[in-house]
Amino acid sequence: MPNREIDKSKLLKRSLLTALLFAIISVVAVHFLSKKFGYEGITDFVSNYASNSRLSKEANPTDLTIDITESDYSFLEEKREEALNRGVQINIGNNYVPCELSLDGKETTGEIRLKGHMTDHLEGDKWSFRVKTDEPVLDMYRFSLQHPGTRNYAYEWVYHKLLKNEGIINLKYEFIHLTLKDKDLGIYALEEHFGQHVLLHNDRPPGAILRWNPELYWEGRIDELDKLYLDEEYASFISSFVEPYDEGVISKDPELIQTYLEGAKLLEEFRRGIKITSEVFDVEKMASFHAIIDLVGGHHSLDWSDVKFFYNSNTKRIEPVGYESFSIRKTERIAGQRVPEYYGGIENDYHTKLFSDPIFYAAYINSLERICDEKYFGR
Repeated sequence: MPNREIDKSKLLKRSLLTALLFAIISVVAVHFLSKKFGYEGITDFVSNYASNSRLSKEANPTDLTIDITESDYSFLEEKREEALNRGVQINIGNNYVPCELSLDGKETTGEIRLKGHMTDHLEGDKWSFRVKTDEPVLDMYRFSLQHPGTRNYAYEWVYHKLLKNEGIINLKYEFIHLTLKDKDLGIYALEEHFGQHVLLHNDRPPGAILRWNPELYWEGRIDELDKLYLDEEYASFISSFVEPYDEGVISKDPELIQTYLEGAKLLEEFRRGIKITSEVFDVEKMASFHAIIDLVGGHHSLDWSDVKFFYNSNTKRIEPVGYESFSIRKTERIAGQRVPEYYGGIENDYHTKLFSDPIFYAAYINSLERICDEKYFGR
C-alpha cells in the first residue's frame, strides 16, 4: 500500500474541533445539571463556588474535640455495621458510651451514640452522633453532630432563621470543626436536640416537648426493606402514643409531668376527633410553620412520624417545633393540597385532620400569601 503522508494541519484542526465540541457539550451538561441542584445555571454555579470558596477560607469554626476509649469506639463500629446490614438504624435500649469533650479550652464529660434512622448518617467516615453532656456545651446539654449534607448544608440554617423570624420554636444550628478520637473529621453540623434548653432559647415556659412515638413505624419500614409489604396498622399514626423528649428530666419534675399529661391529652383528643385543630393547636404559629415549609420545599418533614410539638402551659395550646426541614425539594403541592398516605381511611390521617378545620385553613392561606410573597424578604 502506498504511504500516505499525514496532513498535520487537518489533524490539528479536527482535534481542536473535537475538543471544542466536547467542551461545549460539557458546559451544557453542567449548566442543566446545576439547575437540578437549585442554581440558575452554570454562571450562577461558578459565581457561588468562587464566592463560597473565598468565604470558607475566612471562616474560623469552633473546634470541638471528643475522646472515647478504643473499646467504646469498637462498640459504635459494631452498631454501625448492624444498621448498614439492616438498611435502617433503630436505637433501642442504651447505646451510649462515655466520652470526654473539649471546646474552647472548656472540658466536660458526657455520653455519645450513633444517630439517624437512614444509613446516610453512617456512610463514609463522617458518622452522625447524639451527645449528652454533664455540663452545658454552647448552652446545650443535648445535641447532634452530623455531616452537613444530611441536612442540606446551609439550607437547614436558613430554615431555622425563618422560623425564628416568625416566633416559632427553632433549634440552634451551626457549623463546627470536629475531632473524634484524634481523627480530624472536618466540618460538622451541630444541631440542638430537644430539652429544656430549647425552650429557654425560644423564650417559652418550661414544659414538655412531644412527639408521637414512631418505633413501630420504623419496624414497618424494616419489613418494607425486607420486601415484606403488609397493611401494618400497628405502625400507623392512629396506633401510636404521645411521649415526651428528655423523659429523664420530665419524670423528676411534677410541673413538667403535668405539662406532658395536659399536652398528651390534647393531642389524643385531636387524634380521636374529640377536638379540632383550633381547639388544640396555636393556630397562627401552626399556619406560619406550614407556610414556611411550603416556602423551603420541606413537605417530607410533615409526616406524623417526624413532627414535633410543645405544650405551652401559658396559652394551653400545642405549638410546632422546627426540625429537619428536608429543604429545597421541588414544591409540587403546597401543604394544604398534600395528598396523604394513610391506613384505614382519611379520618385516621394526621395531616388531613389538621387541615379539616376551616379556622386553621383560613389562617394558613393568610400566612402562605404573606410569607411566600417576594416582599417578605424585603422587609
